[in-house]
Amino acid sequence: MLNQFFRTLMFIFEISVFGYFFYVSLYNFILSFFGVFRSNEIGSAKNPLQRIVVLIPAYKEDHVILNTVREFLKVNYPKDLLEIIVIADSFKDKTLEILRNYPVIVHEVYFSERTKVKAIKSALGKIGCDKDIMVIIDADNIVEKDFLMSVSQIVSNGNKLIQGKRIIKNPGNDLAHLDDLSEQINNHINRKGVCNMGGSSSVAGSGFAVEYCLGKEIFFKLDSVGGFDKEFEILALKKGVKTKFVEDILIYDEKVETKGVFKNQRKRWVASQYAFLLKYFKYGIKALGKRDFASFNSSILRNIQFPRVLNLGIFSFLIVLTGIFKGGLSIPYLVWIIFYILFLLSILIAVPKRFYNFSTVLSFIRLPGIFFTMLAIMFKLKGANRVFLHTPHHSNLSKNDE
Repeated sequence: MLNQFFRTLMFIFEISVFGYFFYVSLYNFILSFFGVFRSNEIGSAKNPLQRIVVLIPAYKEDHVILNTVREFLKVNYPKDLLEIIVIADSFKDKTLEILRNYPVIVHEVYFSERTKVKAIKSALGKIGCDKDIMVIIDADNIVEKDFLMSVSQIVSNGNKLIQGKRIIKNPGNDLAHLDDLSEQINNHINRKGVCNMGGSSSVAGSGFAVEYCLGKEIFFKLDSVGGFDKEFEILALKKGVKTKFVEDILIYDEKVETKGVFKNQRKRWVASQYAFLLKYFKYGIKALGKRDFASFNSSILRNIQFPRVLNLGIFSFLIVLTGIFKGGLSIPYLVWIIFYILFLLSILIAVPKRFYNFSTVLSFIRLPGIFFTMLAIMFKLKGANRVFLHTPHHSNLSKNDE
């Protein structure tokens, strides 16, 4: 009887684990496949240029903010239609003095418990209603000269919320290389692939633009400490607005280069992912009942998964384990192999051609360490979504300096 009970438990465990990886493999493969098709071009229609406000929230970013502002001032856009606001938190007096010599607005903020959302809301409280578009960029971001021209064109065409394509600005060590690789896979699967299937792209937290009144309304509903971008996307969907991913709009973004920064950043991301999964789970289920698959995907399907590197590591281990004990499996070993291959293909399809080189192969040496770091993070998420975890930036290179 005990033996039968043990076999029943193992059967339930096997079915549950396989069910999860069945879903992960199929989900990622389908979206990766649809991500192959090009779409979301800027278009050639010429609409009147919009009034744009660019918000740059920055905490202790003295090392990078001056270069970012200088580069942004080179952007091709009429000055009378553009307002750039640096939201400065804990800057040095010297940096503030230099910033005030540029044609930008410096909005200083002081919080005992700081968040990016609080900083943005503080600035929005001082801005009038005479704007058409709000653009959010990070203090380390560099954009193309026609960035705002493209943003104005796309939003004026009726796309109320758009996400640009973030790519690496600081090609440096193996960790930065892998961080960029991870972002490009997300661009392919969770942004381009989702949009091509009629869903809503994930918002990246920077490099996105939103119709001003809509963006202001959503920001004043947020109280997120970390991962506000996930909630921003969901609240937009609640108002019937999908996020459009535009791969032709590039944002050069600094990637993490040290293990400590990587750990804090991922801890914040994963904690917010599961916090919003719980917060909007009921909404996602209701959306499914209404056949609102975009909301169901953004609130549940995407967030219920483990981070990709954990899925890869755990699935690989299971393939070895099930291969050893395949004689006692309820699900044929070949079926496990098929879905493992589908999962690998979903990643390989999503990897841009520029990553197929020896540098990428060498950087894979870091993968086991990253896997165990992410595994440890999963057991330390308690309270992480309620604590401000800053990601420092150090690269002051423009894209032309690379």
